[in-house]
Amino acid sequence: ISAFTARPELQDYLERSRKVLKMVGEVAYGKLKETGLKLPKPEGGFYLFPDASELAESLADRGIKDSTTLCEQLLQESGVAVLPGSDFGRPDSELSFRLATVNFDGAEALKQVARFEGDSWEFVETHCFELWDALDALCSWLKR
Repeated sequence: ISAFTARPELQDYLERSRKVLKMVGEVAYGKLKETGLKLPKPEGGFYLFPDASELAESLADRGIKDSTTLCEQLLQESGVAVLPGSDFGRPDSELSFRLATVNFDGAEALKQVARFEGDSWEFVETHCFELWDALDALCSWLKR
């Protein structure tokens, strides 16, 4: 099948895509861990599944005792949309949620990554700034 033929332009695209997603995953993971969330380190893809159980007491003080309420209040108060863990078979009482890390201009990121020499944090802040801002808003909201 020609779609899977090792064409140079396809290989280049895949390498740049993997590099962007790796940097985005590293930064998102780092920011969320700093906030006190538990989550596995990403190994690929563009979803993270954090657990905010360590923040249960401070969230309960704000009336948040389940993942559905967590996600609803997060959206209303910070503008960040995530899906509750209960949508993925987790108990609603487990303060988990799924976060997609694709809120950035992919075409621009792929163009910039080809010549980028800095670290992941610098890349994401500079070239995936929508995601950077959303992560900042999410983390700030959680720390309140």
